[in-house]
Amino acid sequence: MPQIQIYSMKHLLFTVLLGIQMTAMAQGLKLSSAKSYLDEFNRENDYATLEKARNYIDQAIADPKTGIKSETWYVRGLIYQTSYDKPQSAAQKNVTDAQVAVESFEKAIELDPKFENRPNAVSYVKQAGFRFYNDGIDFFQKKEFVKSYETFEKTKAILQFLVKNGEALSYVNKDTKQTTEVTNADLDKNLMITARNAGMLDKAIEMLAKQNAAAPTAEGFVSLSSMYKEKGDKVKAREMIQAGNTAFPNDINLLILDIQTYLDEKKEDQAFDKIKKATELDPTNTVLLNLLGTTNEKMGKLDEAKLCFEKVISLAPDDYNANYNLGVNYNTRANEVIKRMNALGTSAADNKKYDLLKAEQIKFYTLAKPYFEKCEVISPGKEESVPRMIKAINAALSNK
Repeated sequence: MPQIQIYSMKHLLFTVLLGIQMTAMAQGLKLSSAKSYLDEFNRENDYATLEKARNYIDQAIADPKTGIKSETWYVRGLIYQTSYDKPQSAAQKNVTDAQVAVESFEKAIELDPKFENRPNAVSYVKQAGFRFYNDGIDFFQKKEFVKSYETFEKTKAILQFLVKNGEALSYVNKDTKQTTEVTNADLDKNLMITARNAGMLDKAIEMLAKQNAAAPTAEGFVSLSSMYKEKGDKVKAREMIQAGNTAFPNDINLLILDIQTYLDEKKEDQAFDKIKKATELDPTNTVLLNLLGTTNEKMGKLDEAKLCFEKVISLAPDDYNANYNLGVNYNTRANEVIKRMNALGTSAADNKKYDLLKAEQIKFYTLAKPYFEKCEVISPGKEESVPRMIKAINAALSNK
């Protein structure tokens, strides 16, 4: 009877197991090769090795066996972060590499919150968040508002990821022990301001309305009204003012906005009481006092207007508007006297009245002149009418 060669089964089993081990080694080889080439690049700065590292890590990500491991995604983050941080030239710096790095670090954290390099992955994500935040500010300062908005949106996405995973977009300075943090409130405000500057009014209104509904402020109502007005929606602009005045009845800025709206609509009577209330709340506010004075003038109350302008000048002698307005006030009185003079007849009694009115006219011109001259000292040429009025007054005074 022939003998059974039982070793053949063992040999077959060994072959199968070896095949499994070889496959596992091949799968792990892609990841280890990516690491090795990254290490080599960091030592020698040879960009060919960095490109090899990218190719191997992309293969490892695509492999079902290694693509589910946190470590694979973490290494991918390191490689793409290096590509972004150390391009061959400034022209080759690719923002996409930075975005891929962030997404890779985030994926590593999501796959295994307890994996060995999690603290480092979190740190890289935070660094990206702060970098995007600072880039958003830089774009804003350069008036590249669309880019600024898009960059702040990236920061917002990172912040939301960190919060979801029990983290914050913050760091502690090791030397000063001070904490720097970017919050949702910071980003929402920046996004709203940037959207408005980028001409994205609907988006800015939507964001501010949401913020103001959650935490109403007088400033929020003022900004919403201003944006609706900018958009051309006067009805909604007025609604925001009314809502703001209901919520914050003593806020000066809302009152001024309300007043200005009435004045724009030529509704001086309705504006008047609000102006008086505003000046009672802030009696030394020269803007309000000037506004009260000009409103009095429009309503024909020259004496009340004069008192307002005089009070402004007592508070701020070099206030151009108050000096100009007081000069105009006296000039208006002189012109009214002239109308009365022109309406007189030629009788002896009328001639006597004429002489009295002439003296009154001269008095008002004499009072007006120093205020117009002060305007030319404060801001020469600001109003084209000022030199002409000074010339006309001098002519009138020379013929007195």
